[in-house]
Amino acid sequence: MKLLILTFALFTSLIGVSQESPYIKNMQEALTTYSKAKTVEDHINVSYKFEQIASVETENWLPLYYHALSYTMSSYIVSNDNKARKDKLLDIAFSSITKIKKMAPTQSEVFALEALFYTARLSVNPMERGQKYSTLSMATVQKAIALNPNNVRAKQLQIANEFGLAQFFGSDTAPICEKAVALLSIWDDYKIESPIHPNWGKEYLEGLVKSCNPENTKEKSQSKLNENKNILSLTLNISNLTSNKGIVLIQLLNEKGETLKSIKGDIEDTESTVIITDLEKGKYSIKYFHDVNNNMTLDVDKYGRPTEGYGYSNNAKGTMGPPKFSKTFFDFSSNLTLYLKTIN
Repeated sequence: MKLLILTFALFTSLIGVSQESPYIKNMQEALTTYSKAKTVEDHINVSYKFEQIASVETENWLPLYYHALSYTMSSYIVSNDNKARKDKLLDIAFSSITKIKKMAPTQSEVFALEALFYTARLSVNPMERGQKYSTLSMATVQKAIALNPNNVRAKQLQIANEFGLAQFFGSDTAPICEKAVALLSIWDDYKIESPIHPNWGKEYLEGLVKSCNPENTKEKSQSKLNENKNILSLTLNISNLTSNKGIVLIQLLNEKGETLKSIKGDIEDTESTVIITDLEKGKYSIKYFHDVNNNMTLDVDKYGRPTEGYGYSNNAKGTMGPPKFSKTFFDFSSNLTLYLKTIN
């Protein structure tokens, strides 16, 4: 899944708070540090500050909120080939989210953060986690909106989810872009409770609106063509599917195991043909499965054996599981058609 990568900046106004309490002062200092965080280590270091504040301010949910936000955002910075570290950071975030849900069960912002967390979980492995975590994220966004219909962060996350799904399935994103433009136009009218309450999300929304601009998209495409004249197409012919039900979900990966494209293939006469365009020369890998029941998950039996068809480039097979990643590599230097036979 080409999943749209979420990047958020925290812009908190720390002006106008008179007679600051030690709590407010400490939170202001920590938030200033947070706003400057660029690396995983930066985020983890500032999370300690929020954790210290939380240990004293046991009735306030905001310190643990930012502790969880720090770890959630740090997971996006970690390289895609280090999935274990991403999940470890998110485990810590979830621990704090669980606590603040008990402390503030009617706070819309808490559920917006939980939705962001689920999106981060999904991004670790979109193909395998798409169904579970996209469903959780969307359901949690709805809780946030139900608690506060005006919450711009919840609405921004809703738009992000819709945009990501539209991209994955190749649907028209224009209606979603219209929602993004409308939300951005009223963003600054939304009043936060205090200078230390959540105020993130606008930067992502601005980026989405900019990417939706047809002229901007055209310029980017032309620029890319000018930079690299060796743009080719890859055709996948996937056969031996058990039926015409469902779809084929395909991942194109690079040598590092990073997902470059996630594609949906329609089925006709138990075959699926997909053309991947604007692809540069290089070494790639393909993996796919036949999603018969449209749940975006490769179903398995109680022993962990796939109950839906699947396959890899080079028609590679493993003995007790998937083949070695290196066996699925193929060189791509000219227009190419791969004939892939599904394992059932």
